[in-house]
Amino acid sequence: MKREIIYVESDDHGGNRNGLMHPVKLMDEEGDDFEPELTKTQNFLLELRNANIEKLKKLAGKDDVIYLHGGDITQGMKYISDWVTTTLGHQLVIAHNNHYELFRRVKNIKIARYAHGTSSHVFGNASSEMIVIPQLQAEFPKVDIRHYPHGLIELGNDFSTDIAHHGPGRGSRKWLEGNIASYYLRDRMLQELLRGKKPPDVYLRFHYHGWAKCGWNISIDDNDYWSWLFLIPSMCGINAYGRQVTKSVSHITHGALAIELVDRKILDVHRWTVTSDLRTKERIK
Repeated sequence: MKREIIYVESDDHGGNRNGLMHPVKLMDEEGDDFEPELTKTQNFLLELRNANIEKLKKLAGKDDVIYLHGGDITQGMKYISDWVTTTLGHQLVIAHNNHYELFRRVKNIKIARYAHGTSSHVFGNASSEMIVIPQLQAEFPKVDIRHYPHGLIELGNDFSTDIAHHGPGRGSRKWLEGNIASYYLRDRMLQELLRGKKPPDVYLRFHYHGWAKCGWNISIDDNDYWSWLFLIPSMCGINAYGRQVTKSVSHITHGALAIELVDRKILDVHRWTVTSDLRTKERIK
């Protein structure tokens, strides 16, 4: 029996005051080191990240871990008011440290794949990945680490995952959640089947900083083809622009996903997320 854990995170937005930031030393323009103070949101995300790492270690035990990241490891050039500092290089240092901590603590990660994030968040054409990933490759030579725009990861002949940063949203209304994702999934499955190929078992999409999950079965003669789509939440809080485009969303979900495989078949799916209320509550007597 071969057991493996696929661990999925995304959208850290390193360098954003609302993004994931493990404690890190940065250098100022005079050459002195300083450690930026974490915001309330960053402390929350750090506690969640640390808790999820411990859950991963407990779940995996001594079995192999495959780490998949959905993109946006840095904040990029947008929304200067949200930056930890105005030194662009600090974003790369923070991003590197965020992922260094994962590889340092989870010793049995054997494979890591990074999907390229939104161009404006990674300094254009995957520039952040091109700088950070080689550092991690040098520091963790026993881990097979790669990055690309859109991946199809095949584990032998039995299991495959399609990973890309951009995909469907969650839906514009509560009663519509999952509709767009379901249509998207069916379309992608049919495209594969019309090409004479088996659809991937799992599709992973990101970008919208929210959670969605849907599955679909297509039957052709005596064969059933099942696929699942997961829209993975972010590890970054919300800013003023986010409140605007979501029309004042009241709750936000952060966290990660772990897919437990036995003999390259899905045994279980572990959703390690926390949903928070964004509203300021008050009671006036």
